[in-house]
Amino acid sequence: MNSKQISMVDELNSSKDHTVKVRILRVWKNYSWDNKQEIRSISMILMDQKGSKIECNVNKSYYTPYLKLFEEYVVVYIRNSTVGKHLGKIKYVDHEKQMYFKQDTTVTKCNDFDDPTYGFRFAKFQEILDNSHPCDSSMDVIGKVVDMEPLEKNKSFNKDTLQQNLYLEDLSGIRINVTLWGSYAQELVDYVANNQESKCLILIIQFAMRKTFNGATYVNNSMVGTKLFFNSDIEEVNTFKKELLSLDANHTSSSARTIGSLSTNYLRDEFMVKNKLYNISALHEIESGKSGIVFGTIKQLDGDTWYYIGCSNCRSKVPTESYNGSSSNNEVVCSKDKCRNLKVTAKPYFLVKVLVEGLIGSVILTLFDKEINSILNLSSIDLINKQEKIGKPTEFPAELYDLIEKKFAFKINVKTSPYGYRTRYYNISRFNDDLDIISELEDLELKITLSEQGINEDSLNIDISDITSTVPISSKDSTSFAGDNTPLSDTAIGI
Repeated sequence: MNSKQISMVDELNSSKDHTVKVRILRVWKNYSWDNKQEIRSISMILMDQKGSKIECNVNKSYYTPYLKLFEEYVVVYIRNSTVGKHLGKIKYVDHEKQMYFKQDTTVTKCNDFDDPTYGFRFAKFQEILDNSHPCDSSMDVIGKVVDMEPLEKNKSFNKDTLQQNLYLEDLSGIRINVTLWGSYAQELVDYVANNQESKCLILIIQFAMRKTFNGATYVNNSMVGTKLFFNSDIEEVNTFKKELLSLDANHTSSSARTIGSLSTNYLRDEFMVKNKLYNISALHEIESGKSGIVFGTIKQLDGDTWYYIGCSNCRSKVPTESYNGSSSNNEVVCSKDKCRNLKVTAKPYFLVKVLVEGLIGSVILTLFDKEINSILNLSSIDLINKQEKIGKPTEFPAELYDLIEKKFAFKINVKTSPYGYRTRYYNISRFNDDLDIISELEDLELKITLSEQGINEDSLNIDISDITSTVPISSKDSTSFAGDNTPLSDTAIGI
């Protein structure tokens, strides 16, 4: 389409119809008040190639033909749209008008769109505290999570609503109070629980709102328009991490708590309370779809490779030749639906198979980025570059061999083959190397084993290493597996 026929968002007015080329940043459904199954309209936040944004509302008379196109980060042409008065109480963008569809409005997909992808406009923390930002319009914030209070249930509108209070800190050491509500609070709590090993949590809150209560200023989410980004592998988060690392430790808050320290209670609950401890030889007792805790020592590395090349967005495997080194562009086309509208690159991720030996039995498990990054505090790119410098690019790095004889506890999720085979897949959803918890699990496993064998532990003076068995579980019947070209263990990379 001729660029002269395309209007930019800032040029839109109600005097004529327009054609725009925009990226859909947010999309949600609005339901009827009296019928929660009936979609009343579709709301979207749209952005042009200059980064200017406008809200769009499509009522039920016009959205049906285009529902499949209304996906986040899809780029579309919208022809013969109009603009009118913004009717909502909350404004997610600066534009004074709102876009509307009418009978002759059409939507077609577009594959040509320059940056930006997300269109962040970060507010300065000091300006937020100075109340320089209006309460009735949104903003984006980025910062390091330095404190989290326990999740609460707040009685509002005659129902319990989840409430999560936390503090974000910017690169200047300025902190703001943040409150997340409802599903957004649950989203954060779930992320923390599933990423215990992250050294640091960088949080972006897009389309956040500033509020004041009893004279205090804080930031919270809107009901539907807000989006959260947790340690996402995107330019804005990576830049923030690099700048954070470059700051002197005394310049930033030395008392700031990392996500790991915030999660101590989660760790103990997950490994000592919520899930049953199993001997490795008894992994078959865990039902498919259920979880359990196993404890053991890494005895050897297995397999002939220690990393794979994956998509930078979804981490699914892509052709190995797509990656040409950390200094190259490495742009790649990912076949996954979630990546079809994004610019993605090929990058290496850890995939390390290890033989874990328990008190009774052994099993091969696969450690991915989440586990290896936390243990080594190194990325796969760091180790690849190191191996290339010493002329051993295909060999296992010495840092990985250092894992041998180290003890870990793993939370295992069990899946069975969907094709009717006997194969059971063990997905490491969390791991733990906390010395206190490891010691407690070691004692507990010994007690359970002796009890099952009818032995009174008080009558024994025995060391665990004296009764360690190397009876393996057949790798044909059970294995740690990354199916569908996608590692089952998702990742969160800390600083």
